[in-house]
Amino acid sequence: MLDIRQQVLIGSLAIVCALGLACGAGPEEAEAPAVAPEAGPAAAPAATLPPTEDTAPDALTTSPRHGEWVDVTLPGSVVPISTWVVYPERSDSAPIVLVIHEIYGLTDWVRGVADQFAAEGFIAVAPDLLSGMGPNGGGTASLGDRDNVIATIRTLEPDERTRRLNAVRTYALDIPSGNGRLGTVGFCWGGGASFAYAVDQPELHAAVAYYGTSPTEAADYARINAPVLGLYGGTTSG
Repeated sequence: MLDIRQQVLIGSLAIVCALGLACGAGPEEAEAPAVAPEAGPAAAPAATLPPTEDTAPDALTTSPRHGEWVDVTLPGSVVPISTWVVYPERSDSAPIVLVIHEIYGLTDWVRGVADQFAAEGFIAVAPDLLSGMGPNGGGTASLGDRDNVIATIRTLEPDERTRRLNAVRTYALDIPSGNGRLGTVGFCWGGGASFAYAVDQPELHAAVAYYGTSPTEAADYARINAPVLGLYGGTTSG
């Protein structure tokens, strides 16, 4: 069975194919058939794998890519969504991937995965969907241990989750170096959120789900416009 680091690379390749962005085309160019040149995200998957939970802090410190914290405005709320954004080292416009964190919130590991997507040519946008839900309006980091994070994330209703993702999507599509194409990838809880967002957001271009729940109603699948890749381990418990 593939480990999670190998699966992340598979997922990123799937996003590239689904977004139709092997040559880094903009929205108009992506519609037309073309022979992809050697450069661009499709040529980028390389030997470097995303960091593990233990190595993520050092990997983030030594990454050559520019990463920054951004406060994304959430309409109707005085507390913004704290979001980690990493930019690829490329001069042309880039596709965007929203990296949806697992049930443990926005951790260094998730930020490291975002950095690896940037290494492959994407603008990676990783929101802390628990922003404002912790003590004093904090997010994941303010909640302390994982039990508190898990308990809090389970109170985030699906409609509110979608509202937050929509706010981050709006921000991401306004990034000047983006090319207007945007997909999602999520892990565990975030995998279910990625799949559900494909149901809720008709203009999504692609979605990848690493385990997590999937829609149970046939009508939900009928609402999906984006290609979706689901990766589920046969021996995964829970």
